[in-house]
Amino acid sequence: SYSREDVVLKIARRLRALIEKEGNMKVYMTRNEDVFIPLKVRVAKAQKQRADLFVSIHADAFTSRQPSGSSVFALSTKGATSAAAKYLAQTQNASDLIGGVSKSGDRYVDHTMFDMVQSLTIADSLKFGKAVLEKMGHINNLHKNRVEQAGFAVLKA
Repeated sequence: SYSREDVVLKIARRLRALIEKEGNMKVYMTRNEDVFIPLKVRVAKAQKQRADLFVSIHADAFTSRQPSGSSVFALSTKGATSAAAKYLAQTQNASDLIGGVSKSGDRYVDHTMFDMVQSLTIADSLKFGKAVLEKMGHINNLHKNRVEQAGFAVLKA
């Protein structure tokens, strides 16, 4: 019998191997063992590496403790797309929004710049998430055939 954490780390290591096998991408793991790392530290690690993509793998139970499929999530600025997405966002969020846009000193300019960057990031995330879903659908059951969206703090970073 495997623990949830062992399964997640095994999936992450396998994904790292598959990505690095492509030859044009480098993977930086925020953790390599079952230890808690605060969101702020994970985000700082990703920013230090100038990451273009942040993948967070979870094995979470919602309505049943039995594994039953996979989901892909992207940030939503308009609320959750399902009760499951809302529940998962609420249980995962543990810190405040950390923006990657430098401050100009003018809050209106900062807000506009942040909105533009966030909109582009969400669009790219939805496109990438759709491609991931297409591949995952050949491997196991999908909870939804679309990318779910919610206000995850980790996705806002």
